Amino acid sequence: MIISLLSGIVVVLSGCGVISGSEAGQRLERDKADAADQLRMLIDLGARQMEAGGTITVKLQGELINHASFVQAREAAQQLASAIGLTEVREDQLHGNDVYHAEGVIGGIQTALNWAVTPDGNSYVRVMLTEERPDKVEWLTALQQQVQTEMAALGIKADWNASMQGYAGQTAAVHETIAQVERELSPMLHFQQVENYEDVTTISRSYNVPDLPLHVMSGRQPIQMQIAVHEDSINKWNRITIGFPVITVEY
Repeated sequence: MIISLLSGIVVVLSGCGVISGSEAGQRLERDKADAADQLRMLIDLGARQMEAGGTITVKLQGELINHASFVQAREAAQQLASAIGLTEVREDQLHGNDVYHAEGVIGGIQTALNWAVTPDGNSYVRVMLTEERPDKVEWLTALQQQVQTEMAALGIKADWNASMQGYAGQTAAVHETIAQVERELSPMLHFQQVENYEDVTTISRSYNVPDLPLHVMSGRQPIQMQIAVHEDSINKWNRITIGFPVITVEY
């Protein structure tokens, strides 16, 4: 796919033909609705398993292949930041690439934008939303949808993932805790374990969940959900993390 950004006009060309504006708009609205529904489900599932105060992290990311100058990339980063409610964009260096960064609190939700530019002018964009109050789900889904809209306006197809993390309500071995989580989720979701990792203090499992539309591929297997349980070495309580479709935070 080739995406060009010139004077604020976005042109999207695909090897399968040009997607009409109405089709692209309908697809975006479906993606936003699916994302909001899955985020609400994740928060509901997490709230059932974790003590109050679980942390929700949503990451939206995509790339812009347009060979823009650094000035154009900075202007686009500032445009996105302003559109979602952030202000000053700072310039940093990360792994030899220029990175434009902005962060702040929007509607009580910690929001961070990173816009990385490679030497050939391509951009990799990530917006991360973090919230520690599950009861603010509607604020979070509204901001998630706004970010998807504004990224799409710049020609960026935003893939997303979300995780909810908190502590189990009772002390048990990690394998007992993850078994309990699976038992409590089974009436609400049909899932099949695809991958498993474990050591003395951690178990992580990935699942095929046909009811969930968002997935990543592991070999030939689609994965829509990941669950991890880790025994905190300091307080000895088990920390539960549930991710759609995978966990991208430390567990």
